[in-house]
Amino acid sequence: MLKHPSLPSSPSMTDHASNGHGDSPQFVFVSEQDQKSTRSHAMREHWKQRRRGRPKRASPTVRRLMPSTPRATSASPKSTLDGVPLQLLSGLNHALSCSRLDPFDMFPVRLTPQHHQLLHHWLITYSAMMFENMPMSLFNPMRDVWFPLDLSNAASFNAILAHAAAHLARMRGRKSSSDALKFKREAIRIVNQWINMPDRALSDDVFAAVLRLLTYERYWGTEAEWRVHRRGLGQMIEARGGFTALESNWRLELALYLVSLMHKPSWFDSSNRIWELSAQPHHHAVLSNQQTLDRVRCLWLISIVQDLRTFMNTCPPQLPMHGLGPHGAIREAMRLVEMDFERAQSPSSPDNTTHMDHREYSRLACIFFICVLVQSSASLSSPDPSCSDMARMDAHLDLSRQSWQASVQALYTTIFQHEYDLANKAQKADYVLNLTNVLGSRSIQARRGVERCLLHMLCPKSGSLAADQDCDWTPDELLSTLRGM
Repeated sequence: MLKHPSLPSSPSMTDHASNGHGDSPQFVFVSEQDQKSTRSHAMREHWKQRRRGRPKRASPTVRRLMPSTPRATSASPKSTLDGVPLQLLSGLNHALSCSRLDPFDMFPVRLTPQHHQLLHHWLITYSAMMFENMPMSLFNPMRDVWFPLDLSNAASFNAILAHAAAHLARMRGRKSSSDALKFKREAIRIVNQWINMPDRALSDDVFAAVLRLLTYERYWGTEAEWRVHRRGLGQMIEARGGFTALESNWRLELALYLVSLMHKPSWFDSSNRIWELSAQPHHHAVLSNQQTLDRVRCLWLISIVQDLRTFMNTCPPQLPMHGLGPHGAIREAMRLVEMDFERAQSPSSPDNTTHMDHREYSRLACIFFICVLVQSSASLSSPDPSCSDMARMDAHLDLSRQSWQASVQALYTTIFQHEYDLANKAQKADYVLNLTNVLGSRSIQARRGVERCLLHMLCPKSGSLAADQDCDWTPDELLSTLRGM
């Protein structure tokens, strides 16, 4: 039986790239069982057809598909990354939109139409990072870390499909997704199976899968479930021999290290160890040089932007899911910050530079402080809202209006340097300043995107939740357009 080269699945025969015999396809016999050879022939014909439509170059050149390096160390820093080839990423969206689901077995499970839909949704969520022609020399957390980890094994793949299903359901107005639970259960089943196998119990695949399950619980589960996976991951790292035992897989090492800094599943909780990312590189099991620190900060940026999706859902009952509720003084202070932010967007603004200046630093620090107080008020055990951190801050700002209404810098001084009644004020202030320093190390697009999202949630343009959700700038919008890290 003879098969055309455009139909490579399960063929008895397939074409072979011609060697000086013109453009017509050449056909060769392969056995029914020789799937690897079949795919190899089909791929060669695919790229040969791609080259036919291109103008011939004046001189032959060689282009490597994937510049690769081992894990960066202080002794041998390199600028290129062993990420996913740009050719694959640029064509993946097209591949997923065609009728063939997985003609060359790229994925760790056999794709169904539902897999196809959810994978496409997940990729589009990070469309700028996944499909735009970003230089390979620039670190891209999705292309260089998460995408390879998520496709590395069946459990991780099912976990990311659960994540995509939950997100798609939320976008469609549903609070839960049976599909998400189905994929989550399948991921857990595979992990449990591997854990009972001595040769796989502490393998990279198990770490990658548990890491993604932890991500799922962080956004779509409960804090109790997150703690279970977080505790298990910590025990696995210790059993493996600590972070030094993970150096052979730098992607996994960096992602696991970032998670290890979290005591609570939100970067707006001041118990997390954000100060480790704020300091300069030091003698550390992971953060051994500036390049490694910068990569972890890029991963953190994606993490905190994802936090924005669920941040306002954690508000206490006295606060709505958007806005600042009855706290009028805080609301007025955030309006002051918002107006300063809008002035800074003007091209003629003297502060419109790529580096964070004192004015921008003050704005971000004030916003982050209020967000940390919102988070701490959400976990308040007392039923009396007047005892919350938000209530205390609102009272302080109300009494000192004349001292901060003139400028954002004055508001910064009032919040961070004045004395007032607030539980663990020094610890919260220190956490916020470190948080601001880490964001300040990122690109102007990233900083302004985070600031704009937070202001939109704290200072909605209308009192309508529907209008708030229809706004053209949300955390999802930021994730899909984020380029510079």
